[in-house]
Amino acid sequence: MVRRVLLALLVLALPSSAYYHFVRYASAQAPFIAIYDKYDLRALPGKQVQYFIALNGSLTLAEGDSEAAVLSQIHAAAAVWNSAPTSELRLAFGGFRESGAEMGAPSIQVEFTDELPPGIIAQGGPVARLDPAEGPDGAFTPIARSVLRLPRDLSSRPSWTERFFLTVVHEFGHTLGLQHTWTSSVMSTELTRAVTKAHPLTQDDIAAISLLYPSGDFRLSTGSIQGRIVMNGQGVPLASVAAFSPGRDAVSTLTAPDGSYRIDGLLPGPYFVYAHALPPAIAGEPQPVNLELPSSPAGRILPGAPFDLAFYGGGAPGTPVLVEAGGAAEGVDIAVTERPSVSLHSVQTYSFIGQNVIKPAIVHVLGNTGSAVFTGYGANAVTPGFSVSILSAPENIVEGSLRPYASGYLMADVSVSPFSGEGPRHLLFQNNGESYVLPSGLWILRNPPPSIDSITRDESGRLILEGQGLSESTAVWVDGAACAVQAQDGRLVATPPPAPAGHRGVLVAFNRDGQSSLYVHGDASPVVSYAEAAEPAVSVADVQIPAGAEMAVEITGSGVDFRKWAPSLGVGASDVAVRRIWVADEGRALAWLAARSDAVQAVTPMTAVVGLASFRLPSSLTVLPANGKPFVRMSELMDQYLYPGAAAILPVTGIPAGLPAGSVTAMIGGLPAAVLNSDDGHITVQVPGQLTPGVYALSLVLAGVEALPAAIVVRPVPPIILFARKLDGTLVSAINPARREEAVVLGVGPLVQQEPMLTGIRVSSGAVEHQVMSVRENPELPGTYLIEVRLAASEAVEGMLPLAVAQGDARSLTPFQLPYQP
Repeated sequence: MVRRVLLALLVLALPSSAYYHFVRYASAQAPFIAIYDKYDLRALPGKQVQYFIALNGSLTLAEGDSEAAVLSQIHAAAAVWNSAPTSELRLAFGGFRESGAEMGAPSIQVEFTDELPPGIIAQGGPVARLDPAEGPDGAFTPIARSVLRLPRDLSSRPSWTERFFLTVVHEFGHTLGLQHTWTSSVMSTELTRAVTKAHPLTQDDIAAISLLYPSGDFRLSTGSIQGRIVMNGQGVPLASVAAFSPGRDAVSTLTAPDGSYRIDGLLPGPYFVYAHALPPAIAGEPQPVNLELPSSPAGRILPGAPFDLAFYGGGAPGTPVLVEAGGAAEGVDIAVTERPSVSLHSVQTYSFIGQNVIKPAIVHVLGNTGSAVFTGYGANAVTPGFSVSILSAPENIVEGSLRPYASGYLMADVSVSPFSGEGPRHLLFQNNGESYVLPSGLWILRNPPPSIDSITRDESGRLILEGQGLSESTAVWVDGAACAVQAQDGRLVATPPPAPAGHRGVLVAFNRDGQSSLYVHGDASPVVSYAEAAEPAVSVADVQIPAGAEMAVEITGSGVDFRKWAPSLGVGASDVAVRRIWVADEGRALAWLAARSDAVQAVTPMTAVVGLASFRLPSSLTVLPANGKPFVRMSELMDQYLYPGAAAILPVTGIPAGLPAGSVTAMIGGLPAAVLNSDDGHITVQVPGQLTPGVYALSLVLAGVEALPAAIVVRPVPPIILFARKLDGTLVSAINPARREEAVVLGVGPLVQQEPMLTGIRVSSGAVEHQVMSVRENPELPGTYLIEVRLAASEAVEGMLPLAVAQGDARSLTPFQLPYQP
């Protein structure tokens, strides 16, 4: 049975919530084990979920906006979810396809429509699911297809704004299996969201996506808090439970039908924990806060009765709970008291810079004091019994500063301590005995936002930016594509990304503290003109790939330097993933394609993207039935460290039985590669010694049958540690071992000559890095170097310390066994 749901982002005042997923329970009785809706990464090459864009006609845009700018912001918003460090899922652009086009593998369709319901500015979520399956983390419901719907009329929501970008990030989250949250994260609704374009994900978002698609170190690097929320001795279903720490994002979840909960994805440290009831449904909403309620065999599970917000341990902020990496703090139970209704909720905060509205409210440390404007249900008038405070932080709301700001809005002054650190602060609102916590309702920042006050061009077309708050860590975008940036003499030199000829793009600077030049310039942000720019071009030949096969495809370009602006390729079929693209030279790249074994036959259009320019290519991809054509399994080949002169063991599917090596010819980078052996599904060839590090086309002919084209990555010749001696010149040996924190000199070769030589040289033993003091040429043995290293504390294995040297991509293949005594 197929179930459909689209979560809507409403203009109405909807509250934010805890991280939550699309949930079903297999049993109506405890223990309640959640069955989540999520993509089955085992069914997706490279663990990629592809999204396809259907324009279906022209868009109505704000003045100065363009289709290219809108598309670039969609790509950038999708890439945000790829930045979650503990999630294995990756989003990839699959190309342009008509709405409703048949897809084989699970996918996401992005479409523009005139048919969104009144008051809804975007929708996203799964629309087709498969039968439940078993995975490494238990049972789940595989998502077959999701849809992200945007309005065709974007005239009131320009693509360069925070509102548009964060809306798209939010809706992509729904398509991946996330519901609305109550912790001011990107998965909160627009009103209470406390993220920015420069800092779009919170730990709540990262925990939510990582629970569905965990990387190997997710549970090793984070901890959890678990317990039960009870009222009159009974568990409270769908209560929101949040864990927060001053200066950190809050993370939360909703309780199971028996009131039990577990908050995963917490970074190590102390946390305060509180529980609150879900806010009431907004007018016209059949379910609380636009949430698809969980279900069990007994039917939908409804929230419990309203109750007073309560902190673990009592009082505010309660008793801290210590979270350790890889551990669980158990028994964090909270007893709550029923109340008639929830009247205080959905508060949003603002600051102002000039005429620009900043959300959430920010206060800069250098100013000593600042102000925050806020509004919300039960927080829109100064009444007896109303107050606002900052939870467990050195900052304070200035006594007596609470006052009306405008109709329905209040203002309060914030006093900043000299000891204030940067980060979010959590606000406690109280009104006539009712309490409400707004996570990250206020941000404390040390520096003002960046501004771009002047722009000039040099002779090469680069942008010379001058302004305030610009540094080497500042990122600069034109629309949704990043510039290549260098810091020079207090200015930034930015090379704008390629764009269609005549394009005009909005220039924005982003700093790591979450602020951007949009705070200062808003809709008057500077514009970059491509009036005199050459039109870039990209081409790809027609591609035919059998089901289950892997192959390489060449991408060529003109009017663009791939070394600065790597292209992306969408092949139009969800059954075929572009696993990776390598840049070979200025106008040439190689794409690695992999087709699912059950790929459906299809002919699809291909798309390339470079910077801001999208190319609907005249070529097409044809997916063929499996036909026995030989191909190199590049997924296995890439595990090998290959360098000039090395033996490459090529795993090949489709080798004729008993094929002698003499019947095989191989070419790498257009040069003959000696065939050394053919045995047991593998062909061994020698990488030509005259090749330099880079990516090269690999071709094989097996007894007259040409294999599918492949790619091979050639790395630098690995450095080798030849000897180790102490500073007095004596060799390190079993009777003269190296010791902890002692400096030793390693004789190493070969290394790539660079200035300074110290840059990029690393010496390690396992996960332990040792301090590199100096690197110099070895006068006694030309072509080798002497590296002085101070040894860190390490565990010896049978009296030996396995040392390895790395320089950039080059690394020792066999560790040097250093006699060592801790």
